[in-house]
Order: sequence, then C-alpha cells, then structure tokens
Amino acid sequence: MNSPQFNEALEMLKKAPCKVEVLKLLLAGYTNDEIAQSRGRAEGTVRKQISNVYKDFGIKSEFPGDHALRDKLKALFLKLKKVAANRDMTLEALLKFYIGQSLRQDLAKFFSERVLESTAEVLARHIESKEEILTIIQEIQAEATL
Repeated sequence: MNSPQFNEALEMLKKAPCKVEVLKLLLAGYTNDEIAQSRGRAEGTVRKQISNVYKDFGIKSEFPGDHALRDKLKALFLKLKKVAANRDMTLEALLKFYIGQSLRQDLAKFFSERVLESTAEVLARHIESKEEILTIIQEIQAEATL
C-alpha cells in the first residue's frame, strides 16, 4: 500500500465512525463475537465491517476475520505507532496529520491545475497556434517541477 492509498483509506475511515470503532476493537485484539457484543450488532455484520476495513487498507481477504489478516492490519498500525512515538505524537494525532497533509496535497494539485488551465485560456486569447500554447504550458510544467 502506497502513501496516497493509505491516506485515502484514512479519509474513508474519517467518514465512517463505526469503522473506526471496529478498527480500534480489532487492533485491541477483540474477537468478532466480542466486537459484535460490545457494539450490539450481529457477528455477520461485524465480519463484513472487518472485511471492509481490510479492503480499505489493501489487505486481500478470502476469509473475513482471519487472524493472519488481523496481524497484517496490526503490523501496519504498529509501524505507525512507532512513527508517532518518534515524533512525540499520539497515533491519533499522526493519523490526523496524515489526513491533513493529504488534503493539502490535493488542494495544491487542484490549484496548480487550475492555474495552468487559466494560463492556457489567457494564452489562447493572444496566440492562435495551439501547438505554441501547448509548448508554453509544457515549459511551465517543467519549470514548476524543478
């Protein structure tokens, strides 16, 4: 799982508080039955929620609730815990930081694309050659990535 995919998974969690609660219990070592009882849900519902959490984090699940899959998810979050500890942050603060960072990157990308579109529109009003406009836009993009 790469960084953008992880950030996307975190964004999806942000919008689904029930998944966050299931994830917390899962990482704490609760069984499906214990999670179901504590949440007042059917075990099948919990299995589906766990399967969705696995899927969100790119863990392929043939058998939802499998201990090996839980171990993969725990390992992922243990790595994050270490990063958080090295930064003197809580895991929750680190996750919020990553979510915020992802949003800033998305906004910066959107803004830069919009600036290029506006530049192309302005150039089109002054230059008739589409090839020349494309060359200028490509030159701007090349300069911006340096």
